[in-house]
Amino acid sequence: QQHASARSSADISTLEQPEQQQQQQQLPELQLQLPEPTNIQVKTSEFVKSSIKVGDCPPAKYPEFAVIGRSNVGKSSLINMLTNRKSLAMVSKQPGKTRCINHFLIN
Repeated sequence: QQHASARSSADISTLEQPEQQQQQQQLPELQLQLPEPTNIQVKTSEFVKSSIKVGDCPPAKYPEFAVIGRSNVGKSSLINMLTNRKSLAMVSKQPGKTRCINHFLIN
């Protein structure tokens, strides 16, 4: 016969907390020195390349920022708004249209 243990989800989460806390404590602290975000204006913006594979991405010369989100939430619209350009990033009405990594050079 097998003995079934009847533990509630609260018991399991209590058991997992010390392990999770230990894992969180082991993460290195990330410290970035970024300029104050005041009076920053986009002066130039251009499309560089679309990459299907990470290996096809251009080499990183400058700091990089990723805009990541679910399908049809406005990622391209956000890029266009921040750069004050209407069609820098292509906006599609069909969800899930973009299947690649798009690279832009800003300022």
